[in-house]
Amino acid sequence: MLKKYLVGTLVVGAMLSASVALAADYGSVTLKVGSKGEAVEALQALVGVTADGSFGPITKAAVMKWQAANDLVADGLFGKMSMAKANGTTPSTPSTPSTPSTKLEGAEGTISGAINSTSGTETTLGEGKDEKVLGMKITADGGSDLAINTIKVQIDNPTVGAGESTRLERYIDGVEVYMGTTKVGSADVSDFTKSGTSTYTKSVSVSNAVIKAGEYAKFYVVVNAKSSIDSENLNNTWNLTAVSARYTDAMGVVSTGPLSDVDTVPFGFEGSTVNDKMTSLTASSNPDATTLKVSDTGTSDEYMAFSFKLKADVDSSDLNVLMIPITATTTSGADNVISDIYLKVGSKVYDNYSLVTGDVYEFTIDAGDLTIDAGSTAEVKVYATFNKEGLVSTYDSGEVVKFSLVGSQVDVENVDGDSVSSSTITNRSGNNMTLSTASTIISSVTTDSTVDIDGKVATYTFKFTVEADGSDVTLSDSTIVETVSQTATHSFSIKKDSGTAEGTLGTEYVVADGDTASFTVTYTVDPVAPKTTGVYYVTIDTIAGVSVDKTAGPETITTL
Repeated sequence: MLKKYLVGTLVVGAMLSASVALAADYGSVTLKVGSKGEAVEALQALVGVTADGSFGPITKAAVMKWQAANDLVADGLFGKMSMAKANGTTPSTPSTPSTPSTKLEGAEGTISGAINSTSGTETTLGEGKDEKVLGMKITADGGSDLAINTIKVQIDNPTVGAGESTRLERYIDGVEVYMGTTKVGSADVSDFTKSGTSTYTKSVSVSNAVIKAGEYAKFYVVVNAKSSIDSENLNNTWNLTAVSARYTDAMGVVSTGPLSDVDTVPFGFEGSTVNDKMTSLTASSNPDATTLKVSDTGTSDEYMAFSFKLKADVDSSDLNVLMIPITATTTSGADNVISDIYLKVGSKVYDNYSLVTGDVYEFTIDAGDLTIDAGSTAEVKVYATFNKEGLVSTYDSGEVVKFSLVGSQVDVENVDGDSVSSSTITNRSGNNMTLSTASTIISSVTTDSTVDIDGKVATYTFKFTVEADGSDVTLSDSTIVETVSQTATHSFSIKKDSGTAEGTLGTEYVVADGDTASFTVTYTVDPVAPKTTGVYYVTIDTIAGVSVDKTAGPETITTL
């Protein structure tokens, strides 16, 4: 069938285009919770909320209020009807094929083949997600370029289970058609025609979708899952079929070709939190084991004693952190040792906590105050001040405190308010912090180990810095306490690397009050008889009374 287009039609089209260009650009796809970008910013400006380009619960509430005020269904979904109302126009469905933006070359042409293309498609849709469900390659024969005008799709469910709805609008918001990576058409679920119990069809209008003569193009049908699907419907499976394509060749002939060789694709749904996941990471800023100077007359200075990272998975929704539990492990009890504690993320402080079960500080955070976007990471730093030491009701100098994250107890939800499992958040621990008035400060502890003499003797080295502030510090085999993993003879040697200290190379050094020096301590391990193969390591437990708990090794020493 030949189809003629009048010049006047093109003129009217141009006039309409000029008119629409003056209206706000809300895009061509339904905007909903989870949508992002410039179209969302335009919508937020319309409904009077902060235009940050991210459609969240606040934007949804404002959209519903605007819809109610404009005699629209207040469902929080900003689709075709809402866009038309906002721009003062009436939505309509074109009755004639769209004119391609490029001139078609050739004579008469037809679709010579259409086959499946499953690469990049997904048949399980998360709530609120837009997924490619059906893919196909459509080929134009060698006679002419072809402009695809519509693609007719059918969605049906012949096996609806007990308690499951047959109403498609309870599952999806609509569909989109892509040519490669470019969206060329879309339709709201309200545009579909229902027949029978659960069969829905729609010829989706597309534009600027030209297939060159003798070549093929990949097309995808994207399904927009609703952001909230009733739990009894989540297990329901629907079928998506590409029925036919309507196209125009270079002669202006409009034809419809079946897509019978493209397989029907079943698709289903899963809860919105299935892909929501948070993990924890070690932070490079986590302090090494060291001495924190406290006072016997008042509260200590403030110290950053522990840090870690929380990460929202790249496939996750944006996640809100509602509670972070921090354990303070002490000998004398957390409430006796710690004066105050707070968390800091960037420049924001979180100090609303409760001390529970004796040593766990639960930091409560309002929804939206700590949001981690999908694929992003937030570093959490733990700061604390300490009570004055030496009181009967507090602790003695030399008390060791260690802070840690209880990962499985972190409270997380997505931006829709759905609870997210914290089982993927690994526990993270800080290092031992020695609270002391003696003013021996040990810092920058590093380790190394090697095996020599044909693998029969191993050496373990520790490097560290000592600051004496208030009294002299003596470093020797008797003031540095180590543990060797297995019974073995071992030797001790100390060497000053830099700074000010007096002493004898290999044996002993004294760092005078007010001075700082760096040292290397070496242990040589030689197993005692019977000399058997084994794995050995050395741990320095304390240096001049300061807990460091650093291990060098392990190394395998072979049989002699």
